[in-house]
Amino acid sequence: MADLALIEVSTGAVTTLARGYRPFDYWVSPNGRFVAFASMKGMADGGPTGPRFPFDLVVVPIGSDKAQPTRVIATSVPVWPVGTGVAWAPDGNELAYAVSDTGAVERFYVVQSRDWKPRMIPVPDSLRGALAGRSFAQHLRWAPAGRTVYVQNSRVLVGIDVGNGTTRVIARAHQGQRMIALVGRAASGGAWLAEGNSLVVATRTDSSKRQGFARINIRTGLWTQLREEERFNGSESFLVNDVSADGRRGVFLSESATQPADLWYADSIWSKVRQITNVAPRLTKSHYGSTQLIEWHTATGEQVRGALLLPVNFVPGHRYPLIVYPYPTDNRSNDVYHFGLIGTGPENMQLFASRGYAVLAPSAPISTTDEMHSLADVILPGVDRVVAMGIADSARLGVMGHSWGGYTVLALLVQTTRFHAAVMRGGMGDLPAMYGEMEWSGTARGQILLEAWLGATMWENRSRFTDNSPVFFLDRVRTPLLIVHGGADSTVPPAAANEIFVDLRRLGQYVEYARYEGEDHVEAGWSYANQRDYLIRVLRWFDGRLRVRTGAGADSGSASIFH
Repeated sequence: MADLALIEVSTGAVTTLARGYRPFDYWVSPNGRFVAFASMKGMADGGPTGPRFPFDLVVVPIGSDKAQPTRVIATSVPVWPVGTGVAWAPDGNELAYAVSDTGAVERFYVVQSRDWKPRMIPVPDSLRGALAGRSFAQHLRWAPAGRTVYVQNSRVLVGIDVGNGTTRVIARAHQGQRMIALVGRAASGGAWLAEGNSLVVATRTDSSKRQGFARINIRTGLWTQLREEERFNGSESFLVNDVSADGRRGVFLSESATQPADLWYADSIWSKVRQITNVAPRLTKSHYGSTQLIEWHTATGEQVRGALLLPVNFVPGHRYPLIVYPYPTDNRSNDVYHFGLIGTGPENMQLFASRGYAVLAPSAPISTTDEMHSLADVILPGVDRVVAMGIADSARLGVMGHSWGGYTVLALLVQTTRFHAAVMRGGMGDLPAMYGEMEWSGTARGQILLEAWLGATMWENRSRFTDNSPVFFLDRVRTPLLIVHGGADSTVPPAAANEIFVDLRRLGQYVEYARYEGEDHVEAGWSYANQRDYLIRVLRWFDGRLRVRTGAGADSGSASIFH
């Protein structure tokens, strides 16, 4: 539970706007009269599509309207995408929001400040189905004039006229291209209508993963590609951009495999595009490993791609130690031009490339009903591919994963002895235990997730739970394993890591456990001292086992624990 409050910057005076809610995200109206916010109601079973997150959508008056009552616009509705499925009109007198059903198909609503009564826009079923699958960066965007709401996913852009309730397809992505997200104003939710007639959209080409921006004429649907490079400007889940109030200038975040993220400027016709910040000048003076896309076929014949980060000063023909960094269902080939490949801080894989390692981030499409075995079917042929390319040394292979990726590490170790060092971070390996966890709110998150993934309760298909739980096969592990976990992890309880450690210790396998007390799930949010200690520990772990060729059993029969 929390309050939503307004703070006067000049005086520090605090005015409580709403009490007794669970505010998740909020949106201030452009005219400064209201703030809308989504109050989380917990988690609900969404069937085969996974969990649903219902919210109350609440509007609170501020400024001259603060005497008006707080209004609950919608109760226990799955607003989607979370945080971006709500948008004020430019004049601040209308609010649009999207609600998804159990099939991830959305319905669109508009409320006006004069009566606050939701009105559903009757979008044809064919278009609602075509718009399914919007992601977190794909906002609802209003036209500057305020009568049209633009909605898009990776494949289609639709305009909804809120006045007469008509809808039309403005454009579809070109074959082999995807629309990442519409560019627009961060403060108002308005779309960038460049030169008065064209929307600006961030794009990605499927074959090359090159990213850029395109203009789409709202009347003709004409698609004009403005820019496309071997750069990473964002994803469907996270895209940083903003537009000036007059619509003449835009800014966006951009990076490459060898250049950290900085802000870039573009004018409305994209004749002037330039970098405007250099937030980490020391990093720009360093040397980094380059990246490339690779392809392979899974054990079942499906074609899969991955992003491969090469060591600094890579020499063709020389074989290097390889670290595999997987995450189930994640399309990591899209990150091939991301600086550091995966993420920032301790997730930046240039930390390994600068020390002579190659890193493979495989896309990992899997069957969740048989995820343990399908992970091996997808990932191990990718390792074979890097070895066959003459890059990876088959005697110096490592694997590392976080959270569901930590589960993936265990899933691989119980099925192969090819890896010579492994790190499980924030992970687990016992699905029945996860099924029986209860969060502080009383929510059984594990039950909702696992029933969606495995398609049954634990009692309806007991073997599916055990067959996909590495804990029942730990006697097959022969790879030295380092377990890293936050002692205050609120996503995967430390008990999940404790279990794997004591079981491997009982089996006489080489395992070390570093538990960082007071830290939560993601290392990037840890204290600087603990982030540094974690990185030094992981680097030493891999250095000691992948730099020198040793026998597979050279490290067996030892266990230790660190706090």
